Amino acid sequence: MKALTIHQPYAELIRRGEKVIENRTWPTSYRGPLAIHAGGSVKFLEIAHRDRVVPRTWNQNTLIFSAVIAVAELYDCVHLSHLPPELKDHAHAHGPICWLLRNVRP
Repeated sequence: MKALTIHQPYAELIRRGEKVIENRTWPTSYRGPLAIHAGGSVKFLEIAHRDRVVPRTWNQNTLIFSAVIAVAELYDCVHLSHLPPELKDHAHAHGPICWLLRNVRP
């Protein structure tokens, strides 16, 4: 199984099924199960709080770091301009390359 490290709190949003798009600068031809590894850094927490992406109660004491926290199915990988219509306005669609996730299991 492949794995992808994602900074918290974004890994937690994937674990909860709220973030179904992971933005990257590179595409992948891989399709299938993908372990979601929560990185060890806390540097993105303040940005997420400032941008009101997550509640202030999510902090380094309430989130899991440096561990696999979920498994998702990576079912497609497309350029931002080619997102399916139902995902074009998704809050986490930033691109340039969108890895599309579904069937997340904590």
